[in-house]
Amino acid sequence: MLKINEDKINSIRDKLAAANPVAVGYRLMIRPIPARKGLEASEGDKYAALSKAGFEVKSTNEQARETHGSDVGIVVDVGPDAYKSGVLKDGEPWCKEGDIVIFKRYCGYCCELPPGSGQKFHFMSDDDIEGKYEGVEL
Repeated sequence: MLKINEDKINSIRDKLAAANPVAVGYRLMIRPIPARKGLEASEGDKYAALSKAGFEVKSTNEQARETHGSDVGIVVDVGPDAYKSGVLKDGEPWCKEGDIVIFKRYCGYCCELPPGSGQKFHFMSDDDIEGKYEGVEL
């Protein structure tokens, strides 16, 4: 059994901050495009005035919830086995690094990388991609 002490954990934590995660197997790594932050109002009168003016007011919690449920993102990495089985075995992949894609809402696994950075990523199967935007480049 591998023995791991706190010094090793701290060393690994420091290395993770500088490391680049990658997709493995048939998975894609997607950086969701965050929900646009609405105007925040701390007073009821301000909220009513902004709302009447046509501004959408979102709390930080609402924005975080909408971003987690986002279904649009940027492909940042493609696993080595993605699009190499089934129907697409000899065909062209649906997407590649840098594509803006539409994916199934709440699919795969969402995590913050590196831990504590605030940057969210989704890891999902290659067949969770529903579409992509043409003519939009980074």
